[in-house]
Amino acid sequence: MRTKQGLRRAIATGARANSLTDKIDKSCALCGSTKNDAHLLFYCDFVRAVWFSAKTPLLTSVLPQEEDGIQYCLAKIIGSKTSEEILVQVMTYLWFIWKVRNDFRFHKRKWSVLQVHLAVQAHIHSFNRTLLNE
Repeated sequence: MRTKQGLRRAIATGARANSLTDKIDKSCALCGSTKNDAHLLFYCDFVRAVWFSAKTPLLTSVLPQEEDGIQYCLAKIIGSKTSEEILVQVMTYLWFIWKVRNDFRFHKRKWSVLQVHLAVQAHIHSFNRTLLNE
């Protein structure tokens, strides 16, 4: 069984990878700040613009400023009374934010904020359509 500490540090961020090798830049390619878990998914300028302009906007400035994982940020967003619709939305945005980062890092493909929103909407629509057909 993994410890909470291990789960908190599961994302391969620039800061973590750079501590093992200098071949990996610890800076965010999109904004230049140090990449840690929370920066990657909530605090990068690009990511903040995505969250702020989402269908259900999220002001990332009200999230806990943590450097050792994202568990407190997620707990602030997702609670026991969070609707399934919002949960699906949040998880889908997190997935596409991760995809945007990887597309830029490995394929030099840049996404716009609008492209992220359109991809999230299309994915959720497809997901809902699949559920209705079951």
